[in-house]
Amino acid sequence: YYKTAHNLGIYNIVFEDAIFDFVKHYFASMPGFQMLFRSQSSDAQKNRFIFQMPVDGWQELVNEAALIANTFGERNTGFKILMLGSFFKLIYYVCKNCKSSLGNDYMINNKISHVIKIMQNKFDSRLMLSDLAAYAGMSVSNFRKHFRALLGVSPIEYLLRLKLERARELLVTTNDNIDAIAYNTGFEYGNYFARQFKKHYGMQPGEYRKLFAVQASAKQLEIIERNVKELDWVKFQKMDLK
Repeated sequence: YYKTAHNLGIYNIVFEDAIFDFVKHYFASMPGFQMLFRSQSSDAQKNRFIFQMPVDGWQELVNEAALIANTFGERNTGFKILMLGSFFKLIYYVCKNCKSSLGNDYMINNKISHVIKIMQNKFDSRLMLSDLAAYAGMSVSNFRKHFRALLGVSPIEYLLRLKLERARELLVTTNDNIDAIAYNTGFEYGNYFARQFKKHYGMQPGEYRKLFAVQASAKQLEIIERNVKELDWVKFQKMDLK
């Protein structure tokens, strides 16, 4: 509820989680992002955070929200790209400036976020749970507990997902053979990589590569068809103006 409704302004920004798929690695090392968007475990859902925002940081946020609204209202050429850029800036401002009212929670999240950044940079190395806990300055048991509470998975499971996400990207953006991709993403054995890939994505790496190529071609045709229809609509509008 609101204690004071005088000059109250509310911006509702609705978005799908998938919008972060291409940028989550850049945000992941920010404690605010972890608290706001990555807490999906049952324990995390029980512990709701209360945030505080400095006045100067809040003004940045409001300005960007207003820019999104104005850009959408004007709908000039390329407005969707401008809105997307402003949206990510807005999220950045939130993550940079928000602080938990519980100072200890913020310090812990800050340590976990630091470790996440290390994991992203060294996911292809042999990182042990004890190494990760040491980076956080915690005991192994405390680190595992806080990591799971914040991200909903264990540190080792998160590291495995980083490896698999990178491998999936290489499968569809390069012609490297599957064994080389497995090795370059930190898997010592190709068979283990194949088993884990199938467990997470429901198919073998080779099958995924072939399927993605077919889907990409179909998507390209869909985009071309939609663009043609939009061009026909523009032609119609011009004829109508005459």
